[in-house]
Amino acid sequence: MVTPRILVCGDSFGVTDHNFPGLHFSEKLTDCEVLNLSQGGASNAMIQVQLYQGLELMPTHVILLFTRSEEHTSELQSP
Repeated sequence: MVTPRILVCGDSFGVTDHNFPGLHFSEKLTDCEVLNLSQGGASNAMIQVQLYQGLELMPTHVILLFTRSEEHTSELQSP
């Protein structure tokens, strides 16, 4: 039987916290290899980059944790 390889892409909700080991959902996935590329503060565009990079690792499953849809980046213009 092939061991599942689960890719996790997302923002801070996908990041494990070393101060609270074993509490994150991805740490509760057993009998599989978890490939967690999540980063705190990641935009949906960065999560897309995580997905493209992670697909090169040949996962058998993917979990995408998108950030808020109203979150966006904008430039401030001088008056």
